[in-house]
Amino acid sequence: FHNLLGITNANREIRPKDSLIASMSDINGNSYKMDQNELEGLKTGNINLIYQKNLFQNINSSRSLFINLKIPTSDFLMDEKDDYDVTVSYSFSQKNSSNIFQYFILGMTSFANPNLGPIPLKKYTTSFLYALERPMSKTIRSIIQLQINQKITDVVPKFNENTYILNWGWKIKRKNRIFTFSIIENLLKFDNSHDFGLYFSRSFRFKRKMPDLK
Repeated sequence: FHNLLGITNANREIRPKDSLIASMSDINGNSYKMDQNELEGLKTGNINLIYQKNLFQNINSSRSLFINLKIPTSDFLMDEKDDYDVTVSYSFSQKNSSNIFQYFILGMTSFANPNLGPIPLKKYTTSFLYALERPMSKTIRSIIQLQINQKITDVVPKFNENTYILNWGWKIKRKNRIFTFSIIENLLKFDNSHDFGLYFSRSFRFKRKMPDLK
């Protein structure tokens, strides 16, 4: 992707695949280093349980409350104990006169473990998301969204700055299923978030027919 667009990637292709080591210094001159074994904890999988409560909804606007519980599934944990992170979010959406939906989401996350290996993290962080959704037809919508995440630590350069993530993609309805596909790219700050990503999801209802994307 980077080569196709002529964007430098710091010669990452010459590095051995899955050979990991991290070394960084904080603003006070302290050094942190994590080897291959410690970094295995960064590659763990998770199960996310999401509860959604619709507080208000009509054809033009909605208000919703979300609670997300993240449960680690790997046997390898950095601190040798289970960590269950909790995020609470409030969502507001509104359709304007151009038939474009606007979404505002404000969230707060509480981390069970306030450390990443030897690096102290913030106990709580906040995030903000703004999105535009434009119907292309009864079954297709185009979506663009900007997500801003608060810094996760106060002591490590780059990671003590907010992240800015841009998503652009489509939502497609097929019978009782909805497919979402998007491209993810970081903005403004390039050293504290992933460079590029692809997102895909499928939602479905077991009995009732999925409503049209009006």
